[in-house]
Amino acid sequence: MYELERYLAEISGLDRVSLQPAAGAQGELTGMMMIRAYHTAQGNPRRNRPGARFCPRTNPSSSALSGYQVQALPSSDRD
Repeated sequence: MYELERYLAEISGLDRVSLQPAAGAQGELTGMMMIRAYHTAQGNPRRNRPGARFCPRTNPSSSALSGYQVQALPSSDRD
């Protein structure tokens, strides 16, 4: 797994690549945390970010845990 991560990083031109977590809510949270870290490193750690702020009412936790302000949107007429 370590070698695959190294190869993928080299091919993609990224400093590092992670194969974990693979998917689901853990993958979503990891992605949000990486987005937040990138913008913070660029000197732009805004708490309101399009796409991070607006999310389905069913799962706002990844955005909130990543430090973004969340505005939940209904995902159906029944919400």
